[in-house]
Amino acid sequence: MRRYVTRKTVLFRRLLIAAVIIALIAVYAADAKVNQYADMICKSSCSRLGEEMINEAVSTATKNYDLAKLVNVDDDGSFAVDSQSVNEITSMLISYINDRLSDEGVSYVDVPAGAFTGISFFSGRGPNVRIDIYSVGSPKAELSHSFVSSGINQTLFELYAVVEIDFNAVMPSKSVSVTVKRKVLLVQRVIVGDVPQLYYDKIS
Repeated sequence: MRRYVTRKTVLFRRLLIAAVIIALIAVYAADAKVNQYADMICKSSCSRLGEEMINEAVSTATKNYDLAKLVNVDDDGSFAVDSQSVNEITSMLISYINDRLSDEGVSYVDVPAGAFTGISFFSGRGPNVRIDIYSVGSPKAELSHSFVSSGINQTLFELYAVVEIDFNAVMPSKSVSVTVKRKVLLVQRVIVGDVPQLYYDKIS
């Protein structure tokens, strides 16, 4: 016996299919949004940890040095960086961060699940989601410098230590690789006259 499908049934099926498609799109969009905020939270957590370690390392490594004396400008215009002291400071930066990473092992932060929605009302609500933070490889530090015009016949010289730490933030649903890089100013000097030749040993 032939069965007939009423218009109402056809309309209902079409509406049902449309509702399912819309629901799938909404779920996909929500998942993409959650992943976006998860990346942001992981990067923020690693950045805070890395900045804290670098700040402590800089404070520890430089406390016994007169940073103003890292750069010497003689009366004849010769210009030199105290490469021995700079190498020592850079080595201590790496050593301190390595020790801190070794002592702490795996760091972690607990983030309320609502924070992953990106909606301020839910940001502090829901069960905590644990994010484990692992260090990857060894921290790096190298020298960087710049010359910037700072007036008539004057040049501002700046010497930096560039410190870099690699982390891997691991959540139940994903992991995120994060590099924390900080440019630490060691010394500034204003040079009057022509910019002299700069001498310093390369930091390995």
